[in-house]
This record gives sequence, C-alpha cells and structure tokens, in this order.
Amino acid sequence: MCLCLTIASRLSENSSTSVLVLEAGQIGDAVASQINEPAKTYYDSLMSSQLDWPRGKVLGGSSAVNGMYLVRPIIEYNADSYGTDGPIHWGYPGFTFPIPSDCKFVSINNTGSFIANSAIRESDWTRSYSRSGYIDSIYTPHILTGATVTGIVWDGSSSSSSMFPASSSDLKATGVQYALSSTSPKQTVNVNKEVILSAGTIGSAQILMVSGIGPKSVLQDAGVDVKVDLPGVGQRLQDHLVTSLAYSTTSSVTTAGSIHTTQSTQSQSPEFMSFINSATAYLPLSSLFPSQSGSSLQSLISSAQSSMQSQLQAYKTSGYKGTGSGDQVDDTVVKGYQSIYTTITDTLYTSPSSGQIELLIALTQPNTIVLQAAIQHPLSMGRMYITSNDVFVSPVLDPAYLQNNVDLQILRQGVKMLDELATSSASPLSQFISGRTNPPAKESTSDDDWDSFILSSSSTEFHPSSSCAALPLSLGGVVDPDSLRVYGAANVRVMDASVFPMEMSTHLGAPTYGVGEIGVGLVRATYEGNKSGSGVNATDNSSSGSGNGSGGSGGDSNSAMAVTVGGMKVDLMIPVGLGLLAFVLV
Repeated sequence: MCLCLTIASRLSENSSTSVLVLEAGQIGDAVASQINEPAKTYYDSLMSSQLDWPRGKVLGGSSAVNGMYLVRPIIEYNADSYGTDGPIHWGYPGFTFPIPSDCKFVSINNTGSFIANSAIRESDWTRSYSRSGYIDSIYTPHILTGATVTGIVWDGSSSSSSMFPASSSDLKATGVQYALSSTSPKQTVNVNKEVILSAGTIGSAQILMVSGIGPKSVLQDAGVDVKVDLPGVGQRLQDHLVTSLAYSTTSSVTTAGSIHTTQSTQSQSPEFMSFINSATAYLPLSSLFPSQSGSSLQSLISSAQSSMQSQLQAYKTSGYKGTGSGDQVDDTVVKGYQSIYTTITDTLYTSPSSGQIELLIALTQPNTIVLQAAIQHPLSMGRMYITSNDVFVSPVLDPAYLQNNVDLQILRQGVKMLDELATSSASPLSQFISGRTNPPAKESTSDDDWDSFILSSSSTEFHPSSSCAALPLSLGGVVDPDSLRVYGAANVRVMDASVFPMEMSTHLGAPTYGVGEIGVGLVRATYEGNKSGSGVNATDNSSSGSGNGSGGSGGDSNSAMAVTVGGMKVDLMIPVGLGLLAFVLV
C-alpha cells in the first residue's frame, strides 16, 4: 500500500503546506497495463516469483500490485463507512461466475463467507489505487521517484520548541538523505516541520535503525551511531501464513485461468480482465473445532495459555537477532508480547466474531481450483534487523512462522476443512472437482502428513506488520499511539503497517487507507488545530471517475475494535506498507 500518497495528497489540500514524496520506485507509466488491468495481478504480475516478501516499488506502492481485496477488519459495522464519492473505488469485477443466491456481499461481523469488495473502477474496469485515487485526480504534492531514503539527519540541539509534547532531550529531524542508487552520492532535503515514514513494515524499521534509532546492540553491530536506544524497533514481526491446496476440475468446469489461455476475444475484454479472486471466509475457532469436539478446542486454548511463559522466555533469551547470542530482548518488549499473546488466547480465541483462519478460493489457473487457508492471529512473532549501516543492504527478516505449535494446529485444522469442502460428497464444491493434485491425493492423510505439507509449502499472504508497534514505551512500543510520533524523536512519525501491534483478521488494503485519513487528522491537529480527522471517506462505489475526495457520508473514525492491547484502541492503527520511501513536510 502506498499510504504516503494518501497522506501527502490530503496534506497538500492546504496550500501553505509543502509536501515532498520520496519514492524508491519509478512512476509506473512504463508498466501501466500491468498495474491497471486487475487480472494481470495473476497473469502478468510485477512481483517476481523469486521474492518471498515482495514490496511495491513504484508510485502507488503495493496498492499498484496487490490483489485488490477491500476487507473490513473486525469493528462495529457502520453502513456509512461505504462512501459515495471518495478517491478509492470499491465494487466487483465485470466478469464473474454464478454466485449462490444466499451469498453475502457485505459481512456485518467479518466472519462467515462472503464476496469481498475489490478496488476496481467500474467505469473502465481498471484498478483503483492510491496513485489513481489520490494523486492523478486530486491534489499533487511534490514527488521525486527513484529516490531511496538512506537516513534521517538530526539536529543535536534541543527540540523543546517542537509542537509535539516531546522531551527537551528528544532528537529533532532537520533533513532526510536519499540516493538514486547504491553507488550514487547522497543528497539531502531540509525539513522545516516533520518527517513521516511510510516505508512499510520492512522499510520504516530499517530507516529508523540506519538513522540511529533501535536496539542498541543491533545498531552497534551494524556500525550505526546510537541516537536513541529503542528496543522495540524491528521486534514482534508478524505475518499471515497461507497454505494452498490444488484440485483438478471436472471436464464440465471452466475456470478464469482456462478462459485466459484461449486468448479469445472474451479473454481480452476489459470486463474479463477485471476478474480477480474475491470469495473469502473468516472462521472463528468454534467453527474450526465444532461443538462435538469442544473438548479439543478447550484443550487447544489451554495449551496456548499454558505455553505462554515458555514462549516469552524463549523469545527473550533468543535475543534481538533470534540467534541466542548478544543482548537479550528488553523486558518491555517481552511484556508487550505478553499483552498481545493474552489478548489472542483469552479474548480472540473464544470470540464467535473473531476469525482465526481465512479461507479463499482461486480460479485463475487453467483447469484447477486452488483453496487456501491463512492463519490470522499468530502467536509466533519474530523480528527484523539490519546488518549494515547501508540501507541498500537488505535487512534480515525472521517472522518465526509456526514457532508456536498452536499456530500449526490451527492452520492444520483450516487445511483439513478445505480438503473436506473439496472432497466430501456432502459439499456442493465436490461436484466440480475430479481430484487433489497438491499435495497428491492418497488413501489416507494423517495429521503428520498435513503438518509436513504445511511446513514445506506454506508462504506469505503478503501482510507483514508490527515492526514499529504503536504501544506504550512500557510495552516496548516504538511510536506513541496518540500521535504516531517515534519515541525519542520530536518530529518524526511512522504511518504504515509497522505500527499495528498485532495482526488482524483482514486484508490490509482498506484499513490502510483508513489509517492514512486518520493520520492526516493527527498532523492537522498539530499544525492547524483540526482534531476531527480528515472527515473524508477513502472509498467510493460510484463509477463516474476517481471522485473529488470532498466528502462522503462519513462514519466514526474512532469506532473501537473488539479488543484493546496494552490499553490502546487498536482501531486507530490499521496500516500497511510500500517500498522504501518517506515523505517530508517542508
């Protein structure tokens, strides 16, 4: 998600505010077809198959290359949140397959099955994303593409004159350095007001660390001068892990992938090329472990609760790099992990409205139906860290997938449910399937068989989060939940998926636009005295264009989610990331 374009566009509405966007990627015009035609997400993707955690390095960020799901997280449903003239369009593909009459199109509590809204412009069946919605048609800030942020420049003097409620000892950013390539000289942009990092879960934490903010031992090992010893930077990294099963179809079934291979007139039409996978379901544990096996569900929850202390101890002693060497993880970071862990096991696991597994169906392969299961609230949390003071050297990413065995048990149950949906004669889906191809069908598949398959074949759902968590300092937070200001820095904020303390049951696209609009309200409250947020809907279901961004029916931007973490309302922290970039209020 290119959250920076959302915020930069909104801040540019004030003509007295000068905004510069530094984007590591290019403008994207050379690959416009691959961006704009939704189906090319599957058939001609910009994301290399060799990258396990790809990022959108283009103007528009990951919103230019993602699957376009617009799924609402678990918050109180408000019909007014569906706007009518916002920048980002929501709708459905121009081509689809028969849909059961009882299928839901808008989920009230985000559990159960439904056809998800997608970020599609129905006027021309193209992708609606942050560049087309916020930049091309509304307000244009200054934008410099091909510019990778290499670090923040600090003023060593007191920052007591800052408008933030900051300590006099806090650092003040006076500039941002960038380079056009790893061999190009660094250049500096001066900063009069503040720096807002929106480089994503990987990039924002990396920029902070190479700029001297992060765990002291990590920075010292990488040859970085320590400015602020902030132990939570890069820690408690999380992601949605997904496992895919493939089934061959019967001769009577035609998938979208089959149509695409024909290269027929239909397969080249804008309507067909707008078809993307959008059928999804979120299931609580009570659905994965039905009532007749309630004892196994309670046993699972008890196992998760009883293993917490050993999990926390292992996390602490494994150190900031997860290797067991170097400094142990600070107690505040571990305490934050405990707060998140108990929220999951004691509240979310028992809630009938909290999805623990997402199920998806994909029809974009020829003669094949792919079913997927993805864990939504992992107990396993890892870390990311730098090994060099050079931002062009990739950081180490360790999400600690399935380190907690309870995560594996939940994901296994989701995969087994998928296989039953595909093969049971009682399931309507089974009539369209001739057999399982991956993993190959066998007479009997044991839990050990499923575990081996999950461990060897699972991959990311492209939803990394939480490396710069918005939590109190006492819980190892990196940014202040009320302002998104980085602790120890007077005028630096982070606004992207990295600030979310824990994973949510959702795709991160729609909530990201929400946090962008909320973030605008935080900035305006600082400089303009506007404490009501932007007051503008991000989404629009009209087909008349990109919208003027001037209104919409609104909705309560402060509506609370079902749980809090560390006393913080997590509804305010719902973002995702993009390529290495920052944007600067100058």
